[in-house]
Amino acid sequence: MASWPRSRDGLHPWTPCPTRRAFPVQISIGGTSATPTDMPADLLARADAALYEAKGDGRNRTVIVD
Repeated sequence: MASWPRSRDGLHPWTPCPTRRAFPVQISIGGTSATPTDMPADLLARADAALYEAKGDGRNRTVIVD
């Protein structure tokens, strides 16, 4: 399984309401590519594994696996 971790540099403040204080939003993302023969359960399992790899590498990470 190949993976490409990508880091998100810095924090991006998000203000949900203009009258309130901004706060940092951090996200980790796991994804996978699909072929016509892939079963949905296999896709979900690969994406889930990529998500946990991204979380394990730290915050603001994206991991895409084949």
